[in-house]
Amino acid sequence: MKRYLTLILTLALSSLSLSLHAQEDIDNIKKWYSEAEANKALKTTTISLLKDGGVMKLKRFVDTRGNVVKIELTSGGSHGSINDIYYYKDGLLFFVLRTEFDWRFSNKRDKDGNQITIDSALRTRMYLNRTKILRLLEKSVSTEDAEAVVGILAKAQNKAAKVNESHTWIMNLAYAAQFVSSEAELDALSKLGI
Repeated sequence: MKRYLTLILTLALSSLSLSLHAQEDIDNIKKWYSEAEANKALKTTTISLLKDGGVMKLKRFVDTRGNVVKIELTSGGSHGSINDIYYYKDGLLFFVLRTEFDWRFSNKRDKDGNQITIDSALRTRMYLNRTKILRLLEKSVSTEDAEAVVGILAKAQNKAAKVNESHTWIMNLAYAAQFVSSEAELDALSKLGI
């Protein structure tokens, strides 16, 4: 019985220690994010690609030592867009902010008989330690008012989400994006899918 209680106590303390360590990592991620956003000395390079009626743009932010600090990768077409922002510290990805917008027709019609559209948005926040997702938050909204979707999304609550293959894919895309330096390489990245 004594060994059983010792085992339970050891597991409980280990769990608490892991939880505190994860929170410390997330606090560091928030600090690094703020530093990246506040750094006005970052040099910016932009690569754009028009393809199949859509546009893809990669904007790289590099510090004075040549280290990639942030990358904005945007892809859009007639029915939606995806905007990824990747943050790096010492070459390692630590945070991803993904915003997806799309629209579809609803079954309703307006007073003139035109089909009403529904605009949707999904925002994903990934807090990472190397290739491990420490915290994954998502929020999504849908509305018939296309002009209001951004504002509604900003006010929506983040909710913890479960990690799946698509999140792993986003991490892989973020690591690959660091090495894109030409339109041809951006085209190759586009074939992988954003």
